[in-house]
Amino acid sequence: MALTVNTTKIQNTDIEVSNVYVRIQSLCLSDGKKVANQLTSYLSKEDFLANKPVVTEIPTNVMVVLSETENQDIDTIHNAIVGKLSELGVVASIV
Repeated sequence: MALTVNTTKIQNTDIEVSNVYVRIQSLCLSDGKKVANQLTSYLSKEDFLANKPVVTEIPTNVMVVLSETENQDIDTIHNAIVGKLSELGVVASIV
């Protein structure tokens, strides 16, 4: 699973790009509730497959804290990241 972000800018430029493909690497902490996530952006899924990341204004590190009733599973984590990004004004969708 991955995310797409509707619109962002290439870092340190005025270049705006749309439908950025974002892969997530998660580290579930032993407390069972915190998850540290590293987000890597690519201009497309093909660029991901070719290992061609791009630095954008999308946060690269996102920490989520799950509620007592949530499990540390991939669906819950991805949805929590989408929510965190939304709080920052970033529109993302799970793909």
